[in-house]
This record gives sequence, C-alpha cells and structure tokens, in this order.
Amino acid sequence: IMSELLNKIAVPQLISYLNQQILTPFKLPALSFQGVTLTVPQVVTQNNMLLGFSSMVPSPVVPPPAGIWPTGVAFIGADSRILNAVADNFVAGIGPRGDWSWGCDIGICDLKLSASYGVQIGNVQFNLKPNPGNSLTASISLSVSAGFSAKCGILSGSFGASATATPTATASVTAAGSQVMVTFNRLENISFNFHFSGVPFFIPEYVLNLIANALSPVISAAVTAALSGTSFRVFQIPTISASIAGMQFNIQLVKLGLSTISSPDATPLVAVTGLANVTTTTLQVSVFMTRPGEKEFRTVKAEAPAGVLEEKALV
Repeated sequence: IMSELLNKIAVPQLISYLNQQILTPFKLPALSFQGVTLTVPQVVTQNNMLLGFSSMVPSPVVPPPAGIWPTGVAFIGADSRILNAVADNFVAGIGPRGDWSWGCDIGICDLKLSASYGVQIGNVQFNLKPNPGNSLTASISLSVSAGFSAKCGILSGSFGASATATPTATASVTAAGSQVMVTFNRLENISFNFHFSGVPFFIPEYVLNLIANALSPVISAAVTAALSGTSFRVFQIPTISASIAGMQFNIQLVKLGLSTISSPDATPLVAVTGLANVTTTTLQVSVFMTRPGEKEFRTVKAEAPAGVLEEKALV
C-alpha cells in the first residue's frame, strides 16, 4: 500500500519538481552552423536518453524513431544535407581565375593563343558512411568558362569554351576547442569535358582537343592549389548554462571524439562525442533600494573557482 501511495502521490510531485526546478532552467541552445539557419531544437526522450533535434529552415523537425544512439557520452551529429549547405557557402568564394597562353604549328601557320579562365566551385556532396575515424569524401562540381584570342599569321579571331568536372575530394573533420572544422585535403579524378563555341575557321577540329588537353592540367592545378588545405567551420559546440538556487551551472563537452555514426533511421551523421564537464560558480546578490517609484538596482557578483570576480549590473 505504501509503495502504491508513493507511486501515485510522491513520484508525480518529484517528477514535477525536477522538471520545473532542475531541468527547466537548462535550455538547449540552437547549434550555430556556418551560414545555415536551423530550427529551435525539439527535445524528446528515447530509451532513457534526452535528445534534441533541429532541421534546416524551413523544413519541419521529424525526430527519427527510437533506436540505438551512442551511450555513455554526450554527442552532437550533423547529416550530409547540413554539411553540404555549409560547404557550399564556403567554396562559393574560392573559385580561381587565371591567364594562359599556348601555341602549336597547324601547318598553315604557328597558331598562338592567349586565354583567360575562371572556375566556379559548388554542389558539394558529402558521402557519409559509418566509420570510427574522421575521414570524409565528397564530390564537387567544377564549372569553367574561358575566352580565347587566336592569331595565325595575318589571321586572327576569338572564341569561347566551357568545361565541367566532378572530382572527388578527401577531407577530414577535427575538433579544436569548441570549433568543429572540416579540412579539404586533396582532389582526385579531375577530368574536364570541354565544349568550344565560335571557333574561327582557320583552327582545325583536332587542335581543339590539343587545347583541351593542354589547358586541363593548368586548371586542375589551380583548383587543387585553391582548395587543398582550406578549412571551414561546420558548427560551434555550445556551452549550456543555467542558474539554480544561487548557483551558476555551465556544461561543456570535453575529451572530444569524432566519428561517423548511423541514426536509428539509417541516416549517417558526422558526430562529435564527449563527456559532460559541469562547472559551478556561486552567485551573491546585494539589493539596494532606491526612492519610491524608482527601479531597484542589483549587483550580481559571481565568485569563480579561480578567484576571478565578475560584476554585472541588472535593472
């Protein structure tokens, strides 16, 4: 009888107290992804775990079904859609430009070409697969536009060209402090498909292939030099803070690990795992009353463990 009374009366009151006095002050902050807006986290409980889910605006949040998540650690995961969007924002400002000259004997003259080209980089598509390491691969779209000036003896003319390629990029994800970064390491399988337009009559068809074969490695080298070794921030690991009963609590992830995991609905996620490190400071509040009708002025002093004293004025 006693246990039944406890379950019906005491336990609901205890749960309500824990929710209102202990858990409510802790707000899960929205993750800050570089250049991508996410919804406010939707918090759910699954298999005795507290989970927060966000989606890219304006897509609705659809929590996956309950299943297996990393245990014994706190974690933050991002799927390929978010990674792709952040990466696209980053590479959009990288596209290299350059000048190039070339020539060959075409029989009727020594053909001399000068050209200017530009490359647009975009449509980054990460191919996430569950693995314990921090290595990633992605396909990247390259779009080239070029303008040529040609001289052949007393003849001259100009023409244009466009080219596309979809190389594979290898990358690595790292956690430095509170920043989660992705670094492009190298590009592989760069093969351009050229299309020429407005070609002068004195340039034979076979020379166009020679031009493409000579210009392709130049552009490949320029793109590789521009992209390899560059890093972009995916997101910043937040600090969760709350004030409870005169104590300031700060929760941070420490001893970070990186891997690619699979969610219960089989969505691969780049995950940062870690242990929750909780630090506290004691708040001392002094209240000074002013004349009737004026606002109350409070000075809050937080005594940090290291002896550092911070002051903030609240009205």
